[in-house]
Formats: sequence, C-alpha cells, structure tokens
Amino acid sequence: MTKRITRAAAEILLTVVSAVGLLTSGTGSASAASLQNTFVSDYYGTPSLTPYQQCRNEQQSRNKQTYGNEAGGGNEYFYCALGDRGLAYNLWWRHYV
Repeated sequence: MTKRITRAAAEILLTVVSAVGLLTSGTGSASAASLQNTFVSDYYGTPSLTPYQQCRNEQQSRNKQTYGNEAGGGNEYFYCALGDRGLAYNLWWRHYV
C-alpha cells in the first residue's frame, strides 16, 4: 500500500513538473517577440500633394512592397500619424522585434 502511494505521488509530481516546464517554455517564446513602432520619415507636402497625401502614398507603397498589399500584414504595417505641431505627417512602421 505504501509503495502504491509513493509511486502515485511520484507520477503526480513528474506530471506537474513536466506541465510547468511546458508552460514556462511556451510563455518564454511567446513573450520574446513584441510589437514596436519605429519612426520612418516625416512629410511636409509638396506643391501638388498635402503632407497627408504624400505620407499616405508612401504608406501604401511600403505596405505593398513589404507585405504584398496596401493594408499591411495583420499586426504589422506602415501607417501615418500627425506630427510636428500639426504641420507634417509622420510615417511609422508597426512590426515585431
């Protein structure tokens, strides 16, 4: 009877240790990559394009070149945001690092 209890306790302990090891390795690899926003360029416009139009054109071009479409690739994409006291638009790249 004592041997059965000891064997059962050892099996439970081994199962718990294995499960904790799997959880730890899984969370470690998942947390290794995180999203980051990287500044690419700023746009002040041209005589024929507003700063937003100029940035938007570059945004679509880079998304298409990098991800194969103008919208980007899921959580990774280029996007425009207002910058420099509202006088320019900035191009940013949201990507995993």
